Amino acid sequence: VCTAAMSHWPLAILDFTVPTWTPEQRCRLFEVSVQHCIPLLKYSRYRELAQGAANHRDLFLILVKYRNFHGPLGIPIPDEYADDEEIMLQAVRINGHCIRFASPRLLSDPQLILAAIQHNGMSLQYMSEAVRDDNALVIEAIQSSHGVAYRFASERLRCNRDLLVRCIE
Repeated sequence: VCTAAMSHWPLAILDFTVPTWTPEQRCRLFEVSVQHCIPLLKYSRYRELAQGAANHRDLFLILVKYRNFHGPLGIPIPDEYADDEEIMLQAVRINGHCIRFASPRLLSDPQLILAAIQHNGMSLQYMSEAVRDDNALVIEAIQSSHGVAYRFASERLRCNRDLLVRCIE
């Protein structure tokens, strides 16, 4: 019954745990179930799972760790985690577009910005004007997007002949 519940709905596994288990043991069991069923979930079902786990930070972090969804929407990050550095950093390492869910404070975090751009240069479109005017970050975004992120650079950088040459190379 436990295995069937895990493969159908990972949150159901928490109903089968022993009451004396520690939170770490419950998280580990949830992690194992997520590892096995996440590849089988459709995106809409994954969104339901993410919403169900949103009240439990540790469970949500496990979902972010194992979900490898590369669609344009990225992993849906609930508002309560928009300012959580660990969750947001893990999410943008999986899908740079997740930066769009970050809080204004984290949108100025250099580590988060670089991780998002390195994963997907197109995430530059969600960045502040200051980031889109940063020569080094824009070059990184252009390289990781094979030149496509050029259109999200600041007007000043789009007029920069050297940057244009780098895009063509």
